[in-house]
Amino acid sequence: MNAQAPTPTSKFLHLFTTHPPYVYQEGCVYAGRELEISAENDFIQATCALERVAALLMRLREIGVYDNSAIAIISDHGNYLLESRRASSPSRASLIGSANPTFAFKPVQSEGPIEVRQNEVHIGDFGATLCDGLQVCSVPQGVSALSPSGARTRVFYDYRWENDFWSADSIETLKKYEINGPIGSLSSWSLGAELPVGEPMAIADMDNAGDFLISGWGGLEGWGVWSIAESAYLAFTSPPGAGAVRVRARGFVADGIPRRTVSVSYRGQELASIPFSLTDSKVEFDIPLPDDRENVVELEFRITDPVSPKFLGLSEDTRNLGIGLEAISFLPENKPTSAQIP
Repeated sequence: MNAQAPTPTSKFLHLFTTHPPYVYQEGCVYAGRELEISAENDFIQATCALERVAALLMRLREIGVYDNSAIAIISDHGNYLLESRRASSPSRASLIGSANPTFAFKPVQSEGPIEVRQNEVHIGDFGATLCDGLQVCSVPQGVSALSPSGARTRVFYDYRWENDFWSADSIETLKKYEINGPIGSLSSWSLGAELPVGEPMAIADMDNAGDFLISGWGGLEGWGVWSIAESAYLAFTSPPGAGAVRVRARGFVADGIPRRTVSVSYRGQELASIPFSLTDSKVEFDIPLPDDRENVVELEFRITDPVSPKFLGLSEDTRNLGIGLEAISFLPENKPTSAQIP
């Protein structure tokens, strides 16, 4: 690059060193192989990229064009596959991390220390920010990061890259979210299934099961879905007038594991404890909804020692199963629930 053009010029640099796979060791030494995905390796790789950016900025100062340049440092997504520390939801920490991108902007002839703002900005705001900073253009989309954004709806598309996407016309697994408010708050996201009060819905028949079954669940089967981890999460929009959730479920029990207990909690507070046995492997139970709940309720199903059918010699299924969800419904407030489960 050079700065010899007689008219204002824009440059766009795309740094691939910020992307997985992680291949740098301490000191930005090329490892010669792909390293594991971890916060430590992510920090090393990001540091190497930012050191090169800093070197470029210093060079702009040396040749006398830094002050007269508008500079933006942005990313299309945040900490890919790593959990955000801003997340109020443990099962959503990775998603929130992905939706929390780097966004820094230096206007022309700016002075003073770096200012940190709380605006919820993203890559779609780059054009509006650039036009606002230069005062030479306008764009129909986005919100300038240089001005208070106030209430806004931000759209975020989540996906996991696959090599087949190179030749695909569309990404079928693309999931759209709308964010209204602080990105770290679960209530700001358009999450969870919306189900009416009093009408049971079979899990296998849900069109929006992907929104409802957040993490820790296997694929949908003809009867419902199995948990496949020690913790499995559900998220749903709490409908007006709902006082409890009624769940019909089955427990993964067998001769090698004749009894199992699954606890259900909200924000660490246990709401129910469900026992399963060989004689009572299918049960229906009620989960009272807390009075202090947010609009979006996230329930954690914690399974002690999930085990696979293959380990027990029952089949070739290697998934560690615990509880299977069959149907769910909401009970009105003040309606008596079923007997308390010990």
